Order: sequence, then structure tokens, then C-alpha cells
Amino acid sequence: MGYYWAYARDDRPHQGEAAPAVWFQYSDWRKGSEPAKHLKGFKGTLLADAYAGYNLLLTQAVKRAGCWAHVRRKFVEVAEVAKDSIAAEAVKQINALYDIERQINGLPPDERRRRRQLEAMPILEQLEAWLDTHIQQCMKRSPLANAIQYARKQWPELVRYAGDGQIDIDNNAVERCIRPLALGRKNHLFAGSAAGG
Repeated sequence: MGYYWAYARDDRPHQGEAAPAVWFQYSDWRKGSEPAKHLKGFKGTLLADAYAGYNLLLTQAVKRAGCWAHVRRKFVEVAEVAKDSIAAEAVKQINALYDIERQINGLPPDERRRRRQLEAMPILEQLEAWLDTHIQQCMKRSPLANAIQYARKQWPELVRYAGDGQIDIDNNAVERCIRPLALGRKNHLFAGSAAGG
């Protein structure tokens, strides 16, 4: 078994001039040493899910931003499987954050930041309080508790985007790039070796 690591850049949402790009890197294992090796010398913000392996990269020069799509997905799964109205309430609040993002897509970074501070921060503060209240009310280790804990454990990273107009709300730029790999996973078994990867 092997792993592809994908690193994407897409500055179009904030009027950046750099061309969109994706870089794939293959490895035999999924260890934090791999992205640390791939991104040696990188400075800036790493927008990613909560995979602990990325922690090796975090320094004064590298900050992590959390992915709201991953958080939303966990609440959607609970809401759909358990017909859970509490989880659906979280999805509704997260959707409100995405509504703001649709409105500010393509605006300059300063304007995106201003609008997020004005419109998204109150929702984020309300959602943080909502998570803290509901974690006290649900059963430990329930799917809802797991979704809430996933969000709360990375809260500073999740709200980082609101203070920087160049950071996206999620890492869907990477998700779109890896879709062909995920869809063709069984067809790619012919690679057969690390050299094929």
C-alpha cells in the first residue's frame, strides 16, 4: 500500500496572481515525517484536516488553519444516520459560514477579512458556545460527541481563516485535485510497486 500527498495552491478566491497548482508526492507510508520532508523550508499557512502528522511542520513560520469541510462532514454524517436535529443545527450554522464565503469569493484579501470579522465572527462565537453547551448534554463517545470534540480540539485553527483574507475556509482545493485518484483507486492497483506510484 502507498500514499499520495497532495499540496495545492489556488489564490483565485482572493484575487491572487499566482497560477493555481497542485503537487503530488508518493510515499510508502503515512507518517508525519513525509509532509515535513516535502515541505521543508515552507513558510506560511498550511490549511489541512486534523491529521496529527502535520504537527511536525508547525513552527513560528508555519501556522495551521483548520478545514471546515471536514468538520461539517462529521455533523452531516450524524444528522443523516441518526436523524439528529442537534447535529443538523450545527450543520445549519456551518452552512451560514459558507454562505458568507460564497458572497466574498473573488474579493481582495482585506475586504474578505473585513467581511469575515463583521459577519462570520459572530457566527463562530455562537457556534463555539453551542459546541460547549452540547458536549455537556450528549453521551460520551457518541457520534455527536465525537463530531463536537473534533471541532473543539482544533478551534484556534478553525477560526484562523476569519482573520486572514488569503486563507480559505476549507481545503476543498486539494479535495478537488485528489478526486480522480480516489475515483480510480481500484483501477490504479496495477501500479504494483513504489516505483509505479
